[in-house]
Amino acid sequence: MNGDCIVFGGAGFLGGEVARQLLEAGAEVVVADLPAATERAAAQFTGGKIRYENCDVRDRESMLRLARRCPRGAWVVNLAVRQYANAPPRRGRLRWISEVNVDGALNVCHFARESGAAGLVQFSTDMVYGAPRELPVGEDHPFAPIGEYGASKARMEREVRAFARANDLPATFFRPRLITGAGRLGIFEKLFKLIRRNLPVPLIGAGKNHYQMIALRDCAAAVLPAIRANCPNAAYNLGSEPSLCVRDLLRQLCREVGSKSPLLPTPAPLARVALRALAVAGAELLYPEQYHLADKHIIVDTARARRDLNWKPQHDDLSMMIAAYEHWRKRA
Repeated sequence: MNGDCIVFGGAGFLGGEVARQLLEAGAEVVVADLPAATERAAAQFTGGKIRYENCDVRDRESMLRLARRCPRGAWVVNLAVRQYANAPPRRGRLRWISEVNVDGALNVCHFARESGAAGLVQFSTDMVYGAPRELPVGEDHPFAPIGEYGASKARMEREVRAFARANDLPATFFRPRLITGAGRLGIFEKLFKLIRRNLPVPLIGAGKNHYQMIALRDCAAAVLPAIRANCPNAAYNLGSEPSLCVRDLLRQLCREVGSKSPLLPTPAPLARVALRALAVAGAELLYPEQYHLADKHIIVDTARARRDLNWKPQHDDLSMMIAAYEHWRKRA
């Protein structure tokens, strides 16, 4: 592709893959992220020339100064995010998450306007839907987020869409399922520790539900076709092809990595009560969005992305999980 791309949050797990794919496609790539993150990314990335810029999306004035240093007419990709993996505080959690997910996203919009951006690719989440009312979950499913993260992303989408419409800024939103692959930990770290030690793996419910994911590379691969389509003013779900239920997925994962961990189904209502009580006591193992949805069938409809962007997932859930586990095991 021809043109410049500015990737906010481009030094992170997904951002690094997005930057790499854009660079391989021929784009001039600017990665904008927090100083510690850009320093680490610059030291690790040897695949080509990327320009790194230090920024904090929470600081609008610094963002506007950055706009004057960056190429005009570039494509802007926003992956800057606060989520549960960032160890949110117990009090004021929504405000803390929203500082980046809402205020930061709007500052990226102001950056885009100041720099005359060609278009915006904004990452959101399927957590905006909450518990599915129908399957598969289409992009027109009502917003009913359960926790602070989903609530922040739902508000972000509304406000960024309003800004983009008022300023004639083409804006594409992606709502990926749980992003998985080598280097992905978060909730998986607890699971992997049990599997490595051959300990029982508790399930919330019987594990007969499908809990769709999305591979890191497949998720990043949606950005380029969106840019080539001039950032359609639409939202797109991203998810793998539905295959194994949770129980069978974990059984096969254990088998593939040589673990003897048994699966331990638990009554979902009792598990939620226990997890809620632990959170109140200050020992939060899972967050509401995680334990309220863990036993639900969740399959998002990706037909729109396939039709409009000619995008299709290439990786299945089991291969993602194995890659994530092996990457973790080598570094544990």
